[in-house]
Amino acid sequence: MNASDARGVTPLMASCMRADLRLCKLLLRNGAAVNLEDGAGRSALSHAANRGNVKLLRLLLDEGASVDIRSFDGRTPLFAAVEYNSPKVRAVGGAKIQ
Repeated sequence: MNASDARGVTPLMASCMRADLRLCKLLLRNGAAVNLEDGAGRSALSHAANRGNVKLLRLLLDEGASVDIRSFDGRTPLFAAVEYNSPKVRAVGGAKIQ
């Protein structure tokens, strides 16, 4: 369930990259770890923030995803939301960014 490919990407991360909410739910119900990091230090939440899928972000947060995991370049999921200019995603965490 938590095996990763050569880049350290788990099935949960890959499903987040595709914004596949149904598959993410299935993986989480079957024991996928929500806070693992890939080879660049990105978590499933970071990948989901890059896609801007609010339902997916809420699911991951409800499952205990950490908002504090930083990638190797220092970026958090919130940084990804800001970088991709996604106000809906920023609002999920209650961030107030001007």
